[in-house]
Amino acid sequence: MKERVIPRYQVFQLIKSKKLMKKDPTFYDMMCLTEHLFLEKYVSRFTEIAEELLMA
Repeated sequence: MKERVIPRYQVFQLIKSKKLMKKDPTFYDMMCLTEHLFLEKYVSRFTEIAEELLMA
């Protein structure tokens, strides 16, 4: 849980708080993705804050 759920939840909260997406993703959607797809869809796409997202 520490390695998957908590980091994804922190990224989820950061994306929501900064209003980076027109439609907020659901936490369930984020949890269903593979690691590669999660990074591609929610971390790599926001290059201006990618480092902050990776630190979350």
